[in-house]
Amino acid sequence: MLTNRDALLVDTDLDRLKSRITSYFDAGLSHDGIARRYPNAMKDTAQGDARATRDVLLARGGPDEDGFVRFTYRPFDNRWLYWEAEGLLDRPRTEYRPHVFHGNLWLSAAQHLRQGAAEPQVCFTEHLGSHHLIERGANLFPAWLLDHGLAAIGNGPERRANLSAPARCYLERLGASVEDLFYHVLAVLHDPAYRKANAGALALGWPRIPLPAWPGSAVADDRADEPPPPTTRTKPRTRPAPPTRSPLPPAAGANSPGCSTRKRRCPAPRADHCSRCGSHRRADHDRRNLHDG
Repeated sequence: MLTNRDALLVDTDLDRLKSRITSYFDAGLSHDGIARRYPNAMKDTAQGDARATRDVLLARGGPDEDGFVRFTYRPFDNRWLYWEAEGLLDRPRTEYRPHVFHGNLWLSAAQHLRQGAAEPQVCFTEHLGSHHLIERGANLFPAWLLDHGLAAIGNGPERRANLSAPARCYLERLGASVEDLFYHVLAVLHDPAYRKANAGALALGWPRIPLPAWPGSAVADDRADEPPPPTTRTKPRTRPAPPTRSPLPPAAGANSPGCSTRKRRCPAPRADHCSRCGSHRRADHDRRNLHDG
């Protein structure tokens, strides 16, 4: 909510505010007379001509008694506001006001903080909130939304939770309420340790709130109680052990590297094989001194 006419439309005292608004709606006072009393009231804004706006409101009649509402001007600073939909406020946000009702909580947050900001940029309110509620411009998120498609129950409005489907499933699984979630967010964003650990991220984008046991999706919630699927056990693959080689010379009758008999078992006795290379031509080896020593 942005007025650009705070000196006229906002006050800490309701009677003082009503006195100013009554003067503004006094047809006996000219535009110049109002400008001398309340200079800010007759200044044109980007939304329209101040004199033309007053002419329309004077033609309609006096002020709207339901337009005097509580207004969260700054954190812990609740004031009174005269709200009009006919152009007196620079940004009246007509789609916003119906969702501000008794018992509804609003959370303010900023997409990113200014450089060097150390204080929490979040607060709660049940009232209309100022655009400058926090420094970079307040983005307000309600716990509940007024549901115009349903009839009211009792004396209160029909409402629906302003949550995604996964968030609703998450709260149902925990047995928690919408207000529990909002107060959790408020506490996290005011935690000095959280702000210190996430200072870089908070300076660049929306805050990310850690949630205990967050399932990730509504589907995960629906399947939380299902037993896990059966698993099949497979035998691990094992490689055959490599063949071992005996360090001793081959026995008699075995094919050895130096034996000329390759395709069948050597018929020569072991005594005829060389003890070093396995050849069965031991006499030739000894005669030619092929092995020293």
